[in-house]
Amino acid sequence: MKQYLKIALRNSTRQKKRSLLLGGAIAFGFLIITLLNSFTGGLLVTIQNNFSNAFGGHIYITGKEVNERNKEVSVMNNSAVLLESIDALRMDIASISKRSQTSGNLIFGTRQYRQKIEGVLLSEEKEFSTAFAVTAGTIDDLSKENAVMLSTETVQLLNLQIGETVLYKTTTTTGQQNVGEFILVAVFADQSGFGLTSGYTNLESLNKIIGLPAGSYQTVNIFLKDMASIDAKTELLYEKLKTKAIVESRETEKDETEDTHRMAANMMRMMGVQTIREVPPEESWEKTKFTIATLNDYTDQIMSLVEVLNVIGFIIFIVLMIITMVGIMNSFRMVMIERTQEIGAMRAMGVQKNNIRNIFIFEALIIALLGAAAGLFFSVTISGILGLVNFGTDSFISFFLDKGYLSLVIPVGEIFRNIITVSFLSLAAVLLPARAAAKLKPVVALQTNY
Repeated sequence: MKQYLKIALRNSTRQKKRSLLLGGAIAFGFLIITLLNSFTGGLLVTIQNNFSNAFGGHIYITGKEVNERNKEVSVMNNSAVLLESIDALRMDIASISKRSQTSGNLIFGTRQYRQKIEGVLLSEEKEFSTAFAVTAGTIDDLSKENAVMLSTETVQLLNLQIGETVLYKTTTTTGQQNVGEFILVAVFADQSGFGLTSGYTNLESLNKIIGLPAGSYQTVNIFLKDMASIDAKTELLYEKLKTKAIVESRETEKDETEDTHRMAANMMRMMGVQTIREVPPEESWEKTKFTIATLNDYTDQIMSLVEVLNVIGFIIFIVLMIITMVGIMNSFRMVMIERTQEIGAMRAMGVQKNNIRNIFIFEALIIALLGAAAGLFFSVTISGILGLVNFGTDSFISFFLDKGYLSLVIPVGEIFRNIITVSFLSLAAVLLPARAAAKLKPVVALQTNY
């Protein structure tokens, strides 16, 4: 077998121009599909990271309580049972953050801008300071009273400078209008996109403005060590928590309208919109009612679009390879004709039919694998170059970038799939010429002169 493999390797270099054309066509198709897979693979990770940074976690638990006036209030005073349930996931948790949020108008001079503000505990959110590309000031100053960090877009629209004071008009958790002051201490490059950009202040400063007592918070956000386990860990948390407290159901509703309304309500809460509604006595509850949402709840549609892009890319790759395989089939028919006397001599010397066939198959596989290797090499090189280019963080596409850089993840699983696909199609393309060559009769082949 080894000697026939050597013959096939030698044969693949006899007609260098033809082999380069065939291998180059395979390399081009492999380059395109690998770059596409790298782009979509990196895109998935980048979108998930940017969303999780924008929302502050992978799993989001919000609380609602009914006050003495039968109004629904977004607050989480009875969090002990929640923290007990979260403890069941402690081995899988990277960090836990407690936040409050609201949406209101930043006012500076005659300019106004609608802005969601989140209150954070810097002492507990160790990853917070590394999640942003700070362009001015320092995140450490965010721990000061009434300090705020805003995006470059917001700062430019308001014409703010570090150290200046801006007013913030918002609604408290009980539905009253309130105005507070913030001092700009840091500016960060906006990457969240889709209107998800938040400003950030310390938790106690925001609680004062929205009317929450000291030590309170509205959401508990969880960063997991493994993003792939979001759904499984959320289900575990849901099952634990519902045995101790009231939890809104996460089961898939048959009523799509109701499901859409629930998702819209969750998004409104994540956007910091204070929804105040009167709770009928028959619907009232005691202590805290919890709602659990996840990163996947908000990104599923985007992920589905990315998967569709992958499927379309693979179909295009298959079409390109089929066209290339037609060329391989025709080329090896020509090879069979050119080598008829050589095949006859080998058969006369005792080489079996299956070995003649294998030489053709090995030659086609060598060209296919070398082409795939070349395509992979160039795709890795191009990916590396693109990864060094800073596309900036001040445009819409920044949402798909990692701090201004394009993230390209070389997908090992897809590469193996594509190699197997190329190999299979190459075998299919060369099979007919290889069988025809193996069936040549030695006497007839030796007498043939092309």
